[in-house]
Amino acid sequence: MKNKNLNILLFGVSWALYHLIQNTRKIETKKILENILEQELLALLDIFPKEKSTCHLLGLLYCYKTLPKYHESERYLKQALKLSRQNKDHARMLNCLGNLYYEMKNYNKGQIFYQQASDKTKYKGLPFLNLALTYEKLGDKKQALIAAKKAEKYLKQEKSLRHSPTTNEELGRLIRRCSR
Repeated sequence: MKNKNLNILLFGVSWALYHLIQNTRKIETKKILENILEQELLALLDIFPKEKSTCHLLGLLYCYKTLPKYHESERYLKQALKLSRQNKDHARMLNCLGNLYYEMKNYNKGQIFYQQASDKTKYKGLPFLNLALTYEKLGDKKQALIAAKKAEKYLKQEKSLRHSPTTNEELGRLIRRCSR
């Protein structure tokens, strides 16, 4: 029980630090915070090697840090996916892997993970939005519009999740672009 409480505490601090990094504008400060978080998460992984949340956060950090480490991100996100096979986080991990491949401009691979994520969750709005953006990058406006309309439908049903106005604005712009 003591180890579990320690894990929760340390992970909470890590998650707060990750959000602080996301909202930091100064590049040098951001790099320092990224290095601190990286060391903290790697230490956590040494103590709790099968903790999917730590793998997930480490994967996100490597994907979105100032100088991305996509190979490391892929490694940790796949580890988190493997650890989440039997629970509700599985679809979220699939979506995160789709985001990684989108960031890497490997849209075909991203498309596969977004589709799998939409198949494995009842909250389909975000995976379909990501799928629509991917189809657009692949130049398939017809499929992008179909996925965007599905995203719109599901996001309206998922009001309780309070998707950000940015998500709704982005979806509206995407639908207009694909309708031309």
